[in-house]
Amino acid sequence: MRVEQNGALILSDGRALLLEGIRLPLAADKASRSFVDQALVTLLALARDGLVTGAAVPPKQDRYDRVRVQGFTDTMWLQQALLEQGLALMAIAPDRE
Repeated sequence: MRVEQNGALILSDGRALLLEGIRLPLAADKASRSFVDQALVTLLALARDGLVTGAAVPPKQDRYDRVRVQGFTDTMWLQQALLEQGLALMAIAPDRE
């Protein structure tokens, strides 16, 4: 499992998951490199904390074929954990309003 610079969580089978409802800091947003790295490293550590599962509703994939999910491990909701640590902002996609 790995996390790409755009915040996508890549599973061992190659599927790309995008955590829906939040926006991670990205270098393209002019966020500091250390803050971007902290968010991505934290996401990877949280995802490796247990079995990752995702709940998705149609349309499940974005235009880049990433599956848009609410991400969970055995013990936590990934979006909530990142928000609580101040490493993400709420961001609702227009087709989810």
